[in-house]
Amino acid sequence: MIVINRSKFIEISDEGLSFYDGNHQKIVRYNKQIWLKIIEWYQIPRELEEIPQDILPMNEMIALKKVLLKLNVLKEDKAILKSFERLNNFYDCYGGKSLEEISKIKVMIWGCGTVGTAIVDNLAKMGVKNFLLIDSDIVEEKNIIAQSIYQKEDIGLKKVRVIKNYVEMLNIGEFNIEISDNFIKNEKEFKDNYQYYRSDFMVDCADAKNEELDIQFIKFAQQYDGVYLSTGYADDNDYIFKVSNDFDKFENFMRSNWGSSKKKYQLSSNRGVIIDSQLLGSLSARSIINHILGLDKEDRMLEINLLNLTMRNIPFE
Repeated sequence: MIVINRSKFIEISDEGLSFYDGNHQKIVRYNKQIWLKIIEWYQIPRELEEIPQDILPMNEMIALKKVLLKLNVLKEDKAILKSFERLNNFYDCYGGKSLEEISKIKVMIWGCGTVGTAIVDNLAKMGVKNFLLIDSDIVEEKNIIAQSIYQKEDIGLKKVRVIKNYVEMLNIGEFNIEISDNFIKNEKEFKDNYQYYRSDFMVDCADAKNEELDIQFIKFAQQYDGVYLSTGYADDNDYIFKVSNDFDKFENFMRSNWGSSKKKYQLSSNRGVIIDSQLLGSLSARSIINHILGLDKEDRMLEINLLNLTMRNIPFE
């Protein structure tokens, strides 16, 4: 059975049929009325050999059907649970990655505060199933209004345990979630505890850390051909760092930043609120999904201005 592919953002005009599958494409042939009849016909799943009789000559319609199948404007009608229909359409639009492929991705998240929880929530609902969550903190009252997972009844419980329970209760498939509530003090402890977990993405959202721990996390990603992603706030900006190519350049950049920070006394503002953390978490998750789909594998530092809601890329210099 074949059916119209509803992930394609199809548009019909007097100029022909246009669709979007990561790139804008157009078939400049036939008039609007013919395309409307074709789309209407294939709104209902049809047998592969079944051909509409009154739209185009038979040979021409057969040839057009082959073209539409090749362009994935028509697709095989697969049985998909309603809860996964939108996800399936999303991945079908951007290169045809299957949910099964996405489910095999492994993500390590160090720091499960406002941004870390948002990243987990977003990725779990995008089909990622494998996580290692690292955080030694418990849920406090101040955490409740800064993110969307922790509730009043969670106060006093370990953050990683609450997140694991939350994700597993989503009822959107089976998850493999490992948790660690160890407080990591140095790079040796980090290696001893986590070098077994060969993750595809290492996400650094931790607050309390030092230069060598930071660098170790970067080297860990490099050693296992993973992708390093870090997030943070400063002034009225959110930041996302993503590295998978030139780790040495990024390490030098980070060491320079640490060197500059050591010359100052900084008192954390602790003003992260949900409108900022959700934005940063969603963009970080989108950055990971874009990398998986091959839409953006470049190293980059993304700066998001929270006042005028603009973004710009800043080179690692």
